[in-house]
Amino acid sequence: MRNTKHAGELAELLFEYRATEIGMTVCRPHGDNARYDFAVDNGARFWKVQVKYCGAPPRGRHYNVNVCRHSQQGAQAYLPSEIDLLAAWVVPENRWYIFPVAVLGGRLNLKVEINEKEGGRFWNYVEAWDLLRAPEPAPVPNPKAGGAPFKPSFGLSGAVFRESFFSGPFFKNLSLFLSQAFAMIRHQCSRPPIP
Repeated sequence: MRNTKHAGELAELLFEYRATEIGMTVCRPHGDNARYDFAVDNGARFWKVQVKYCGAPPRGRHYNVNVCRHSQQGAQAYLPSEIDLLAAWVVPENRWYIFPVAVLGGRLNLKVEINEKEGGRFWNYVEAWDLLRAPEPAPVPNPKAGGAPFKPSFGLSGAVFRESFFSGPFFKNLSLFLSQAFAMIRHQCSRPPIP
C-alpha cells in the first residue's frame, strides 16, 4: 500500500471495532506520545495494546510482521513497560494475531505462516481475542524449558455475539463500512508500487 499511515489508521479502526464487538471498552490516548494505540478496559484491568498491520505479500511461506517501534535511533523492540499486547492484522489473510508482549521476546519482526495451522509456532495467538478478556497476562512458557504452549479458550463466537447484541442499524452500517475499507486495503496491497 502506498500510504502506510492510512493503512495503519484503518487497521486501528478495525481493531477498535473488533474489540468493542466482544464487549471491551476501547480508549485512545490523546496525542502520539504513548507507546500504545489503545487502552482496552475489560472491567478487571486495562490492557495497553499496540496495533500493527502487514499488507505486504508473503516472502516464501511466511509474512514478515513488524513488531517494533521506530525512533530517531532506528527500530526498537517494545518493552513490557510500554505495551501489554500487540495486535497484528495480516491483511492478505484477513487474520489477526494477538500477542502478549512477552511472546515478542525483544524481536523487531515475526515470521508468521501463510496457512497457520494448529500446532504452528503462533497458532495460539491467531484470533486470540480472549486475551483481552483476561484479568491478568497469561504466562508465556519458555519452549526451551519444555513448557506447554498457552492455549486460549475461545468463548462466545463472533458470529453468535454479533447476532445477539449488534443487530441494530448503527452496527450494520459500521460493519458494511469496515468491510468496504478492508476490501480497499486488500486491493491496494495487491497493486504493484508506482516506480
